[in-house]
Amino acid sequence: MFSAARDTPGGEEPASTEEAAAAAVAQTQKSLIAGHLRIELDRDAGRFVQTLTDSETNEILRRFPNESQLAFARAIGAYMNARSGRS
Repeated sequence: MFSAARDTPGGEEPASTEEAAAAAVAQTQKSLIAGHLRIELDRDAGRFVQTLTDSETNEILRRFPNESQLAFARAIGAYMNARSGRS
């Protein structure tokens, strides 16, 4: 059977582990909620770009799609526009 006890003398779970886990969960939730989500349209790529930034430092935490994916979409769009212009 699964036991949450650690390899400590007596096999008991230290109380500080639960507190540390609760603090880690609170920190994770804070970091997920503390960001600013911006959604913009990249017209050249024809895609929406979602950017999550830190509210305090304005550092970009996550960006989807990334720049290489946008560059690929722009190249495909330019190719399709050039091809349709010749037809």
